[in-house]
Amino acid sequence: MAEEPRLPDFLIVGERRCGTTSLSLALAQHRDIFLHPHRDRAFFIEDVARKGRKHSAADLDWEQTHSREAYAEFFAAARADGKIWGEKSADYLFWRPAHRRIAVYLPNARFVVSLRNPVRRAWSHYWNEFGKGRETLPFEEAIEREPERGRSAAALRNHLSYIARGFYDESLTDFFAAIDRRQVLVITIEKFYADPMAELNRIATFLGAAPAGAIAGLAQARNANWTVVLKRSWDRPIMRDLAHAYAATVDGIAKALIKDKMARRNLVKQIKRPMYRPASTVQMAPETRERLTEIYRPHVEGLQDLLGRRFDEWREIA
Repeated sequence: MAEEPRLPDFLIVGERRCGTTSLSLALAQHRDIFLHPHRDRAFFIEDVARKGRKHSAADLDWEQTHSREAYAEFFAAARADGKIWGEKSADYLFWRPAHRRIAVYLPNARFVVSLRNPVRRAWSHYWNEFGKGRETLPFEEAIEREPERGRSAAALRNHLSYIARGFYDESLTDFFAAIDRRQVLVITIEKFYADPMAELNRIATFLGAAPAGAIAGLAQARNANWTVVLKRSWDRPIMRDLAHAYAATVDGIAKALIKDKMARRNLVKQIKRPMYRPASTVQMAPETRERLTEIYRPHVEGLQDLLGRRFDEWREIA
């Protein structure tokens, strides 16, 4: 009788821009844990939502195009006997169809959910998509058009749901409908950065691992806002075209020579400094921040009721 393929013991399931990369890199250094180095593969999400590719009707049937064997093959090269296996895909919490698929494939797994102040999460998410070139609208227009965009295409709903991804109470309610909440640990990245060793050990204990030893770079944000925007002095005819041509050349060369995505982004950010400034220097309009705070307040209250705990680290909302 053929041996059942080994599948992961745990998943980091999201949310986007909530420190899941920092968390996964920290856990990957734990002596008892193997965390797959290919992050955000998003096996349980349809390709049409992940990459926006056009498919036939048959291709949209996830169950017909995915298998337990294919998922196990993702881990086939792992040489981590005796360790706890896991992977990180930051879209699983938000993408509702993934919840039932995960429950079928991994009924006994454990799940780590990382959350963040939803106002800051939405702002960070916007700039990440802007940097990737998927977003071209100003933030206020993008959030205004979010519902219609989401209805028009699965990929837009997956990638450009700046507001909806912060409705953590709704996402977790659906997740708990598929998966026993005792298998789920919810943390916030604010608490992780405030006391990383304590939070890491709490996660390790939840996963069944021993307390972690010394781990480097724990409090360091590993996928912080890397996007750049044109400086005002360059934002004029002819100069703008020159700057964009320069940026496109830099991006092309860096992509060809540097495989590590984060290292490439950080280097490119520095090379573009004569013409571009970090998007992290751009401030959200106060009236927009106030509007988002009011939108999210009932959802944070719902999250607190759902989990039976307060989120005082989000004091301006909670």
